[in-house]
Amino acid sequence: MSKKRKISDEHRTFNESWTDLYFFIENKGKLLCLICQKTILSVKEYNVKRHCETEHKLKFDTLTGDLRQIKINNFKSSLNTVKE
Repeated sequence: MSKKRKISDEHRTFNESWTDLYFFIENKGKLLCLICQKTILSVKEYNVKRHCETEHKLKFDTLTGDLRQIKINNFKSSLNTVKE
């Protein structure tokens, strides 16, 4: 019989580029959407990308370059003030 794989055995890590591409950060071992504050437990780019495309594509897909970075920084700073 084959042994069932566990997600924890796969040693997946957060990729920093996901913040710029999909508005996600790592927070306490979970992936956190900066826009809606939802968390994703499984650290997979497919899950992050799917969330961003289904939930936020229409509103945030047009942001590019400096405008996108400003928006990401605004989300991060508002997240920090909520936590404190």
